[in-house]
Amino acid sequence: MPQESTIRLSFVVLFIGLLILILAISTGLQALPQTAFGVAVFAGILIFSGVSIGFLMWLVRKLEISEDRLNSIVESTADGIVTVDAYGKIESVNSSVTAILGYRPGELVGNRITVLFSSLYGELDDEPHFEKFLRRHDLHHLGQANEVIGLRRDGSTLHMDFTATHTILGDREVYVIVLRDVTERVLSRQALQESHAGLEQRVQMRTAELEQSNLRLHSEIEARKRTQVERERLIGELQGALKEIKMLSGMLPICANCKKIRDDTGYWNQLEVYIQEHSDAQFSHGLCPACVHELYPEFEGGTDEPRAAL
Repeated sequence: MPQESTIRLSFVVLFIGLLILILAISTGLQALPQTAFGVAVFAGILIFSGVSIGFLMWLVRKLEISEDRLNSIVESTADGIVTVDAYGKIESVNSSVTAILGYRPGELVGNRITVLFSSLYGELDDEPHFEKFLRRHDLHHLGQANEVIGLRRDGSTLHMDFTATHTILGDREVYVIVLRDVTERVLSRQALQESHAGLEQRVQMRTAELEQSNLRLHSEIEARKRTQVERERLIGELQGALKEIKMLSGMLPICANCKKIRDDTGYWNQLEVYIQEHSDAQFSHGLCPACVHELYPEFEGGTDEPRAAL
């Protein structure tokens, strides 16, 4: 049987025993038969009442010990524990709350829970019921930690994990709120995010630089390819030109009289014809002064200059 039910049953039993004792005393001992039975009944009533009172005192002491143990656990925890009523009024806080937020012991009791939050969350005046306040700020998921911005007594802010649970004590609604200072965790996370963002930015910048370098390298490769193609074209043209160049070399058989030259097939060719066929030389025919004098003396003009080409 739960402890609360046991205490209630003990009170009922004690009440009945005391009622019997009071009735016995009010009617007087003379109302009971002056016999051993009557004395035994009266003694039994007294013993029953004494046992009931002793049992009740034992339960009360046990409850006090349990309460002291619970208070010791609550006070020793590093998390702040706050109990509020259905309207957000603070009923109790542990020492960790005052340490985290900088309040003196007992200073928070009786205040609205919003005194612990940044002004970003507003007040409870427009929404007197605490549950509405929780729903408005999406904090109504009971037993789930939510990150909120808290407010210290000196006006500075901090990051807290806010966890709310709901219970019924008798006929009263009570909210138990657990607060944990997570400022260092949030600052570390923000620093990590900033570092990650900086790293991403550096990666993007480096990637852009590599892309530009790749484009320049690609352009250089293309330029080198074009240069190589042009070089190969020039080499081909030079090789073709070299193939077209005709050179005369060696000993040529020539007639001592008519000056004809014999080719490899044994055919005798005119000197100019042979040279034209075996080189790129071209001939223009004319007469020297001696031949003009010999062949055409009538046209001799008395000059050593050759005549125009025939």
